[in-house]
Amino acid sequence: LTISDGTGSISLPFHARLNRLIEHGVLSQFAIICASFETISNTNQHKFTLLDADEAAPNPGRIIGSSSQTPTELGKASTGEYTMNEYSSEKERVGMNPNQKFAEDWTVSQHLFRMPMGEGIQAHRNWLGRRSLAGNKVYCPQVGDSVVYIPKAHDCTLKKVPVAGYSQPWELWPTESAWTAVRCRVTRIRYRFPYKQCYNPHGPGENFLGIAAIVTLEITGAPPQLTGRCFPWPSPSFISPTHLEKHKFEVTVFQCDEEEFIIPEYLYSWRINELENSIESNGGSVDGLRVVAHWPSLPDDDTTLEEYRGHLVYINERGVDELHLAKSGYYALVMEWSDSGKDDRNTSGILAVCCAWNISVRNPSIPPPAAPSMAEKVKRGIEKALNKVIKLDPTIKECFFDPVDTSERIAYLDVIEVPMPLSLIFKRLRNNYYTNKYSVVADMELVKENCHKYNGDDTDISNMASQMYDKFKSLMDLVVDKG
Repeated sequence: LTISDGTGSISLPFHARLNRLIEHGVLSQFAIICASFETISNTNQHKFTLLDADEAAPNPGRIIGSSSQTPTELGKASTGEYTMNEYSSEKERVGMNPNQKFAEDWTVSQHLFRMPMGEGIQAHRNWLGRRSLAGNKVYCPQVGDSVVYIPKAHDCTLKKVPVAGYSQPWELWPTESAWTAVRCRVTRIRYRFPYKQCYNPHGPGENFLGIAAIVTLEITGAPPQLTGRCFPWPSPSFISPTHLEKHKFEVTVFQCDEEEFIIPEYLYSWRINELENSIESNGGSVDGLRVVAHWPSLPDDDTTLEEYRGHLVYINERGVDELHLAKSGYYALVMEWSDSGKDDRNTSGILAVCCAWNISVRNPSIPPPAAPSMAEKVKRGIEKALNKVIKLDPTIKECFFDPVDTSERIAYLDVIEVPMPLSLIFKRLRNNYYTNKYSVVADMELVKENCHKYNGDDTDISNMASQMYDKFKSLMDLVVDKG
């Protein structure tokens, strides 16, 4: 699609919503604009000449809702017709300014508070709809998960994508010993649109379209300080830090081509243990160990990480680093693989550095562990609690059970990062998505927060959402999840 203002032109993606607007003579959702419109002969392009607002015709036409579906499970859209006045009315009514709660996410860290009009449907949400079992996709954390945080990998991500007003958490850690990897519990997650400085869908350079997850971590364990340890990464076991009381910090996780800096504890421990056992069985050498590595590719929506098979060559000796960043396992191994990336026997001299926690040995002594899950009794208790809150008021099911129809709420995906209908919570529960009950509570809180952000705090529907969440949370206190 080419849009010209008489002096030049810019290229825009030709997606379904814009296509429908073109067909009905409407160019912009930001203001009332008229445009001369012609199809360029024998091409798939359309040419516009933009006019000043004063030259705009009094009737801009009709805005047609997109027939495209939003990302799987996280929302939906269907056809419908809306006037420009209806769109402007919704624009003024919903989510125009950050409220006081977590306002620094927008005012300091510079996340987009809302997407540019009509572009929310393009935001990558699918990666937030599942969890990583085999380590072949970007890890999607859940509240209650036990994870390992690697400061060195986070530091490298921050150097590529600096966050305004963010202080590195390891700067406040004790200096008596090196905490190059720490075990943490995820205590909260809030979702935000991309950073302003990273969102440039129509310009050159790397662009991040993925919804970001701001994750609150509480340290539950630090690596033991073992003498005589010969590996350039910390022990995969952890001990409780007795001299810290509920030390918490925040990190922002989003899809990019950097190494992951939080990983599920069960996967981290299994990989490191298997790697160390294989090295010991190989006479203390990494040379020749057959491995599989996964590398991030383009930051697309929920793409599978690239898999490469090959063998290790040697340990990569890195230079001196800060106390909590040194000997973390970051780029600690050199791997050789074939140009096809599939044959782990016939390599062709292609070398790459790898992180120790992203290496899986071939033919491990024990299979990869399954992700944590809830017992059937716990899931039944949660489902019973969900049904109870739905019956509190007949309008609860009407308002919150099904995904929001964005043909009626055409700005919804521009305002709400991760839609969360009750029907999706039921589906996740039955499909063993949740690792623990706290993740279910977090999704119910998201139902409430989405309602408040879109409708405002002082509305009947937001009050109902708050009452529903409070009742569900109190019922969940009675559900015992031993996992």
